[in-house]
Amino acid sequence: MKSGNCLGFVFLITFVIVWVALASASRRYTPETAAIKFGRNFSYDKSTVETLVSRHGADAARFIFPVLFPLDLMLLFCIGATIALFSIGLGATPGNTTGIGLLLLLPAAYMVADLSENVVLAIMLSSKPGSVTNGPVTLAESFTALKLLFCFAGSVQVLVLAWQAYHRSH
Repeated sequence: MKSGNCLGFVFLITFVIVWVALASASRRYTPETAAIKFGRNFSYDKSTVETLVSRHGADAARFIFPVLFPLDLMLLFCIGATIALFSIGLGATPGNTTGIGLLLLLPAAYMVADLSENVVLAIMLSSKPGSVTNGPVTLAESFTALKLLFCFAGSVQVLVLAWQAYHRSH
């Protein structure tokens, strides 16, 4: 399963490139929205989003495109693919592919949570001033927590599999 590890490194390098592009685009094109740190921060609330939408609507729209879609979409794919490919490359053995589905649960859960977070954020940021409610804010923060949890768990999975692979070879 060395090809999984090689592709994992390709996606890891691509992740770094896309992350730099995403950070640069956020700071350059959407400074007001980027300051809230959606996707990493749990301290925003309905009034923060409402103020952003009403006072900086163009900034919020630019955060949806190009930051959330396509850049963050590419980033979530790179992270999920990196975790999945390293998990397969380190955990699957030739001739025994029965556990591959289990190895892909965490990366897939991460990708679904991150995509769901992006969709909810896009809906909130494209809403009319005065129409932001607590529901989408809480939902977005919940998806952020799940995304971070699954990404962390997937990374731990890769580290455990790497440790096991190292000890199998020595």
